[in-house]
Amino acid sequence: MAYDKNTIYFSIPDFYNFFQLNMNLLRLMDEYKEWFRDNVKVDSMYGTFPGVIWNSGRGQFGQAPLDNIAQTIAAINKVGVSIRYTFTNSLITGRHFKDYYGNIILELSNSNMGYGVTNGVNCSSELFADYIEQNYPNLYLMWSTTKGVRTVEEIDKLSETRLTVPPYTMNNTNAVEKFAHPENIELLCCEACIDNCPNRSTHYEDISKGQLLQPSKGFKCPHGCELYYYHDIVPTRKHHITIDSMIEDYLPLGINKFKISGRNDQVINVIERYVEYLPKPEYKDQVRNHLLIDFFNNQSIH
Repeated sequence: MAYDKNTIYFSIPDFYNFFQLNMNLLRLMDEYKEWFRDNVKVDSMYGTFPGVIWNSGRGQFGQAPLDNIAQTIAAINKVGVSIRYTFTNSLITGRHFKDYYGNIILELSNSNMGYGVTNGVNCSSELFADYIEQNYPNLYLMWSTTKGVRTVEEIDKLSETRLTVPPYTMNNTNAVEKFAHPENIELLCCEACIDNCPNRSTHYEDISKGQLLQPSKGFKCPHGCELYYYHDIVPTRKHHITIDSMIEDYLPLGINKFKISGRNDQVINVIERYVEYLPKPEYKDQVRNHLLIDFFNNQSIH
């Protein structure tokens, strides 16, 4: 996709669990353009289908029928939005790459459904990235924040050829001014975790075990981050990026891609994050009310 340097692009959660919410949001943005900021665009939805063993970040269990998977991919691509799979399981090895269910999903996504939209995979394993690149060349690849890099130099190396999500601890620091390839940087803008959380890798490893149906201790955040069901917690984090900062500080640096967190979150939180970033201030109430009513009535806005 060609990116306009004056537009802010958002990747939003969660194309499976929040499918109806997100489709209603996109319809709302199309029907009531005057309600939304002129320079914002939703260009991708991230997440996974239930039960894909490559998944991590947030647990997603069960399984979806293949016809439902195909319909979901087609519906999202049809409105010009890319699907991004969060395939960041830190425990997968070569023997997991041949998983039938995961490969069928990648094959469906690789075909683009005739809508001219390229889908992608967010990953942290270089071996897995090589496997996808060789077998599904129509998919784009990007590097997840779970890859665990810590320096600007490491980010620069990764972002030379692919979209890269740096650690959220770099947000609102002078590190963002030093990136050599800002056009390939995507920042996690509203993470609920505490600043510089020391338990993040342990948490992700536990989720990875669960996704592989391996025994785990069931990670419980010692800081209570899993209990943050209210949107007002997130803006208190020093790594939180506001829409004003995106426009005034990040766009001039060439950074115009941001990821809104919310997989497995309460729908109220997700709606509040959409309302924070997408509409003009004077239309926030209208957008919030539409999304809430549509979600709980399970209806589209038409």
